[in-house]
Amino acid sequence: MKEYLDAFANIMTGTESNRDLQIVQNAGFDTRYYSIYRNNTVCALGEALAANYPSVYEIVGEEYFDTLILEHLQKFPNRERSVVRYGAEFLQTIKAFEPDHGLLYLGDFCRLDRAWTNAFLAKDEAALPMQMLSDLAERGENLEEVKLQLKSCVQLIKLDWPVFKIWQKIQNQEKWVKKIRLNPKSEYVLIWRYEMEVRERQL
Repeated sequence: MKEYLDAFANIMTGTESNRDLQIVQNAGFDTRYYSIYRNNTVCALGEALAANYPSVYEIVGEEYFDTLILEHLQKFPNRERSVVRYGAEFLQTIKAFEPDHGLLYLGDFCRLDRAWTNAFLAKDEAALPMQMLSDLAERGENLEEVKLQLKSCVQLIKLDWPVFKIWQKIQNQEKWVKKIRLNPKSEYVLIWRYEMEVRERQL
């Protein structure tokens, strides 16, 4: 059964081998109809990518984004039951296409989009109560030696291009000048979730 399901999954994502086709055919499935299922799969994963990378979609446009989708599906088929997290490796696809699109800053938009998704989907964790630090200090503990850990929703991003303000406008669906001319310059951004709302700030 697992062999059949793996073969069928490969067919749905367009990564099938001749052996996969043979396995499915031997199970009684007419492969003439697999394109119907494949199209549904491609559409669902494509919509997930567009939702998870809205700024990339906005900058390159629908037609070119479709090209990126097809390339990404070939190399990174979805391996989870849900599509909500799909596209973790999308930066690799964008980087591979840099000689074609020539948008050297596009990867930074991708990083910001992914950081937003990661912050939104991160597990709920309680923040450290300040009273705990006060208690440690009262007991004579050296607070400089206390190791603190960021909550999993906190994303720290180093950008190579000054794109944060543009990304913010796209994220907030505000008007922005689509003709971009940028010079390389590092930016540092903090993205986190607070009370179910994702927030962002340039550091």
